[in-house]
Amino acid sequence: MSTPNSCLDGKWLLAVALLLVGMAPARAQQQISGRVTAAGTGEPIAGVHIGLRGSSVSARSDAAGRYTLAAPSSSGVLVFSRIGFARREVPFEGQAVVDAELSPAAIELEGTVVVGYGEKSRATLTESVGTISTDEIRQIPVASPEVAIQGRVSGIQVQQESGNPGAPVAVRIRGVGTVGNTQPLFVVDGLPVGRADDPTSSPLRTISPDDIETISVLKDASAAAVYGVQTGNGAVLIQTRRGRADKPTVEYVISSGEENCPQRYYTCETAQSVARGE
Repeated sequence: MSTPNSCLDGKWLLAVALLLVGMAPARAQQQISGRVTAAGTGEPIAGVHIGLRGSSVSARSDAAGRYTLAAPSSSGVLVFSRIGFARREVPFEGQAVVDAELSPAAIELEGTVVVGYGEKSRATLTESVGTISTDEIRQIPVASPEVAIQGRVSGIQVQQESGNPGAPVAVRIRGVGTVGNTQPLFVVDGLPVGRADDPTSSPLRTISPDDIETISVLKDASAAAVYGVQTGNGAVLIQTRRGRADKPTVEYVISSGEENCPQRYYTCETAQSVARGE
């Protein structure tokens, strides 16, 4: 009479064992949360990609820099990455909270070229773009940023339209492409400031050449297409200097000149000229 009960007990034991095996992976998952901030300032960083190395588990930080992900195991390495910041790997071993600080990554401007829709590597650049660095701008003191382009980019003609202070400078990129206003579109830090429509003032009159980091001249249609019909005569992109997380530096610029006569000529007075019969 005890045989059916024994069989029933065996079936229950098998069912419980299978249930425990199925719950084992769920219990092994590790819920991890944390906050991503900038090193030095402590400000939250949004849009940081957090991935678990060796798996497809990933998450992104929100506006407050917080994230949450479910790791398949209680140990591993979290990889934090974002454009403009150095990549960082943080190991964890059973922790439920893993915070990370990211340091800004220095960008080498010599290897990149600013175009209408961002930046491209000089090695893969196919558009016709001329670039002027801050060192080239400082070689010759100029009163207007447009004058700094003259003689430094091929296919560009720069002429002074008038001698009035603050008057615009005529910039011709590959000649005259349209009727009427033949000036290119000037863009400062991604914001279009005009095409020098006013003949008495320049749209760049408030920008000092010493505050400019790079000047990019977009010559062909593919490079300037993002700005539409305003760039029928090309576009001039100006990127101003900005602060960096580094040691404080002090810069000074001195311009000096000297005037003298190479030779002094002694001339006769009126009485001497009359006496000589001249």
